[in-house]
Amino acid sequence: MWIARCLRAGFISPSNIELGKATEIKELCRLRNSIVEEITRKKNCIHKILDEYQRKPSTFSSSLNTHLALHAVTVLAQGGTIEDLKENCHTTRLKNSVMKKQKSLKIFLSPPLPSEARLTLELALRGLLERAQACSKIDSQLAQKLKEPSIQESLGILSSISGISGVSALHLLFEIGRIDRFPSKRQIVSWAGLCPRIYSSGGITSRGHITKRGNVHVRRILFQAARASLRNIQKTLWQEIDRLEQEIEQLSSELHWGHKIEQLTSIPGIGKQSAITLYAEIGEVIKFPTPRNLVAWSGLAPSVYQSASKYYNGRITKQGNRHIRYILFNCVLPSLRRKNTELYQFYQRLRKTKPFNVVRTAIMAKILRIIHHLLRHGDTFIACPTRKRIRLRDVSA
Repeated sequence: MWIARCLRAGFISPSNIELGKATEIKELCRLRNSIVEEITRKKNCIHKILDEYQRKPSTFSSSLNTHLALHAVTVLAQGGTIEDLKENCHTTRLKNSVMKKQKSLKIFLSPPLPSEARLTLELALRGLLERAQACSKIDSQLAQKLKEPSIQESLGILSSISGISGVSALHLLFEIGRIDRFPSKRQIVSWAGLCPRIYSSGGITSRGHITKRGNVHVRRILFQAARASLRNIQKTLWQEIDRLEQEIEQLSSELHWGHKIEQLTSIPGIGKQSAITLYAEIGEVIKFPTPRNLVAWSGLAPSVYQSASKYYNGRITKQGNRHIRYILFNCVLPSLRRKNTELYQFYQRLRKTKPFNVVRTAIMAKILRIIHHLLRHGDTFIACPTRKRIRLRDVSA
């Protein structure tokens, strides 16, 4: 009786209880998510067995989802050989794939696994295929639900969000239900269990981890959507980087920087894009009379502390061109991969007494001095490990 009075007075809100078609779609989506999680567990079990016995399917296939990988693992679980793999090919395309990857597949299948490992692998593979078939059946049923005209507008709005596909949008739509029961965005975030915990004591309030007390299915959908969105953003960014690199190369060719770029790329660790960026930032090297001026302008010179006649050097100033420091910082490690260069000998000599970050900064300054010499005298860098100094030769010679 008191619950009815509280509800009438507005102290509590009614629960969201949906029946009929909405409940059916919601349960289908939840069943699909649980099956997908079981499929992931079976794949992890298969990968564990393959890693334990040093079998690498990545040598002939990108993942376990391909027909070739599943076929090879099935033959491995049965204790078969490469000949059994060829005989059991049901399609021409699969047979051609086996012939192309015959060498890698032969290494993958030999020697045969122990009996207990083959049994575990066979059970995991059988469970994987059964759950994959069940998941495909549920997907076909959900595909029919997606065509209903009454929810097309809502699905279109949710699908416009990056990372949310058709099935995720359908599941999210029926998990949330009526949106009008959430007066504000903060309330729907709290209902999903994504709001932070609040700790208050003596007028001091602090926030902790999210509560995780709401709808776990909504959080799972949003987690997967966030990962898919990050992959899409990463793909878009790489495409934009490729486009910008093409434009940079085109502009450098129009400005006739080819000779200068060849000089800089002769230094170990400096690629074409790094060379273009460095030359664009430095410009004409005539404005720097000595390499020390260029190093100081780049912010790689050590700071000087002086009192009366005593002085000592501290950390680098970092008051110059930060773009040059960023490029040189990324060029140090690739330059040390070649062991027969003066830079590597310089690194070995300093590394005996200095920390790695100090040595890295010193190599950055050394590369910048080399750049000054090359641009000023028109030379190219030649690695000569037998001498202590850098040997240079004229390009025109």
